[in-house]
Amino acid sequence: TIPPLCKTEAAVTVPAAPTPAPVPDDPAASDELMVGDDVCITGYVMDNYCIYTTGDPGVLLDDQSVVTLENPELHSFYCLLDVGVCYNSGFQVLGEKNPDTGLHCPGFELDDTDAVLAAARALGKNGKCKTCTGEEDSNPEYGYRATIKGKVKSLGDGSNSAAGPPTLTDIQVLDEEVGCDGAPTIPPLCKVEPVAKDCSQEFCDNQLSPDYLLRYQINVPDDTTADVCDGCTISMELIYDGEAWVSVAFSTDGQMIGSEAVIGLPGDNKVEKYNLGGKSDNAVLPMSESNQTLSDTSIE
Repeated sequence: TIPPLCKTEAAVTVPAAPTPAPVPDDPAASDELMVGDDVCITGYVMDNYCIYTTGDPGVLLDDQSVVTLENPELHSFYCLLDVGVCYNSGFQVLGEKNPDTGLHCPGFELDDTDAVLAAARALGKNGKCKTCTGEEDSNPEYGYRATIKGKVKSLGDGSNSAAGPPTLTDIQVLDEEVGCDGAPTIPPLCKVEPVAKDCSQEFCDNQLSPDYLLRYQINVPDDTTADVCDGCTISMELIYDGEAWVSVAFSTDGQMIGSEAVIGLPGDNKVEKYNLGGKSDNAVLPMSESNQTLSDTSIE
């Protein structure tokens, strides 16, 4: 229960005794991909040879200092479209780069090599790419990106191979600028399962509202465990950006009346424990000195 009892623009740090369970990150909402689903994605198009065959991780055949999934923008149209061992291995459109790994995730295999070759060669700059026909200075030489539309033909086995990603059929290979009418499809291999935080090792966040954040960490003494938690305390920060009445309270029955609250008063520079005897101001009273068990409190 979070009663509106204290007007503050503060972060309140509060060690106390309750031991709430850790709160995992909310899982990302996403529908499971099925055979026959329509897919639209814009991304780098890469040959499977440079992804899977040139090493672990794979590197670009024409520049082996470059990790393929790290910097696909450096992949030359020549390597992609002129080298038989590359284009004969089949093509894949990559997902976005994962900021944690620094690598683009495998996206979707494309079952129509000829369609990819035709679109890419029409776009690429003639010269270094011998089969490209683009004659403008703006025609690219590196990093082929396209918007791909198609239907899911098979789901893939999730392995680190060309058989891993789902395969698209009935594909359209369109200019990158075309984009998708709605939200682009997130490839299954790009979805990262959320990991529950250990709130005894780091602060966990609970976003109570868009501008109101509760952070907490359970402090486990050396002579006990998180499961037993004998003598555990909890450190809390309550953060609101702006002016509002804020507080945090603890109750055994979920009701405000009869609960215990921590209230910070900016004007008095005090953070204390209160008994909530009712909903009127005169029923909200500080606890006795012997029950003021908070430590390291602050309000800013």
